[in-house]
Amino acid sequence: MAAPPDDDTKTSSASESSASVSPNSVSDQPTREDTLGFKPNVEAVAVFLTHSETHPPLTLSVEGAWGSGKSSFMLQLEDRIRAKGGKTVWFNAWRHDKEDELWAAFALDFTQKLASTLPLWKRWLLHLKLSYLRFNWRQGWFQAAKFLVLGCSVLLRHHFGC
Repeated sequence: MAAPPDDDTKTSSASESSASVSPNSVSDQPTREDTLGFKPNVEAVAVFLTHSETHPPLTLSVEGAWGSGKSSFMLQLEDRIRAKGGKTVWFNAWRHDKEDELWAAFALDFTQKLASTLPLWKRWLLHLKLSYLRFNWRQGWFQAAKFLVLGCSVLLRHHFGC
């Protein structure tokens, strides 16, 4: 057990021990709440991105030091875009280290997440349309019959839950 400090060291150690982390600090976790004052910028970017005269292709870069609030900004922007009727898709590029793999993974992830926002009946209809467009109709009636059989089987499975 340590001896109590001398009178000379009492004041210095008391002031040193009172130093602590402020309870008013901001969390390092991304948040949808605007704790960093992003609201004007989030609103301006959301208006720009959802404006009828803004046309793709378009690239937007959100840059900042680690912990500066980029993810929070993006979460808040996602909320504003969805409130205006837009759709958003999150993709984590850090999981893919090769360029070819990155683009393939992005394309698959993007189409899957976007398709999941559609009602089931519309997904089936678009899947049938894509199948129709992929068939080589010049090869003859066999391809047409194959398309009809596959289309009917999809509808029957959907109808009967098989």
